[in-house]
Amino acid sequence: PAGFGRRTHHEEGEGPHSVLSASGSAKPGRRRGDGEMGGTVDEADFFEALVAAERCEEWAGLLGRGGAGAEAAARELAGVLGGGDAGAYAEEAKLAGLPAALARLTEGDFVAPGAVAAAQAAIVALERHRAAERRVWSLPGAPDVRVYELDLGAAGVAGRVWAAAPALCASLRRWGRSLVADREVLELGCGCGVCAVFCAAELGAARVVASDSSAAALDCLRDSLGTLCNPSVASRVQTRLLEWDGAADCAAAADSSSEHPRIGPGELFPCIVGSDLLYEAMASRTLPQALGRHLAPGGRALLCLKNRCGNNLVAFEERALAAGFRFGRVEAEEVASAHRSVEATASKAVSASESSDGGHVLVAVEHSSSPGEGAWGIPGLTWKEPPEASCAAAR
Repeated sequence: PAGFGRRTHHEEGEGPHSVLSASGSAKPGRRRGDGEMGGTVDEADFFEALVAAERCEEWAGLLGRGGAGAEAAARELAGVLGGGDAGAYAEEAKLAGLPAALARLTEGDFVAPGAVAAAQAAIVALERHRAAERRVWSLPGAPDVRVYELDLGAAGVAGRVWAAAPALCASLRRWGRSLVADREVLELGCGCGVCAVFCAAELGAARVVASDSSAAALDCLRDSLGTLCNPSVASRVQTRLLEWDGAADCAAAADSSSEHPRIGPGELFPCIVGSDLLYEAMASRTLPQALGRHLAPGGRALLCLKNRCGNNLVAFEERALAAGFRFGRVEAEEVASAHRSVEATASKAVSASESSDGGHVLVAVEHSSSPGEGAWGIPGLTWKEPPEASCAAAR
């Protein structure tokens, strides 16, 4: 979609659109528009945004040329804005300049009355959506975990809650309380900040740093903390900009602001969490770098990753081991069998049917010098030790 690449978590690369089916239909029962919601976004929603961007660009051309094509474009836009895909189309319409094009159509000379009426209807629909483009998302079973969501066009994939986030929260509730309680926690790729708020509100983290490279997502989370969260929770969550590869001159630097100071390379955390972090191939390289820079000695990281592309997960594992980390993983189905409420709490977020390549995977990462995998208490984790050469180099 228009401007989509600059609003994603990381640089352009292999994204969710690379594994979509041709249908691109949304999940049945997905709630859109005003009100609170507990459903999660998936690749179908991303595909809707791509389709909306293409159609809005076509309509922009027709509106600029006038005539019967302009009237048809205005009618089609007004129609979709009244349907289930309104969110994607409203945002992409603004990015494509359709509000101004519609206004010019209503003010032009020798414009057919039908075209004026269609343009006015589309303008009214856009205005109606503007007041409802930010929604409240609530985590089932955790009344204090409420965050704002944006349409996909507003902050890219960082603006919506993906299924791995509630799945990670469910796993943290069952196995991660001792990992988080009274500690400083870093969330990588926080997006809307569900896991960050959960760690502060439900698990008693002393301080949570919610990091992302998207300033728009961090702005949204800051608003959530200010208006939706208990003050005692909001005071323990900070929003910070972070690029996983540590590049200071990356494109996201243009989004830097005093509201979200950058995380310095020397800032270490005893606990790191993250969800759905491998949707790009490049992340398999930069994610181990981020863990290496910010995981404190003896610290632990717990990640819930959607296995869209097995090659990305394998590459991440290999690079984490090469960096001297001990690496444990368990398939989501094993996690669910050990703790059935994971699926209920996460609205069946760990279902393999939602993935193109094997569902969700829970990943545990720690320094090779840490006490060992027995301290985790997560059933079914299979562990790999780093190569001896890497361990020696790390020491």
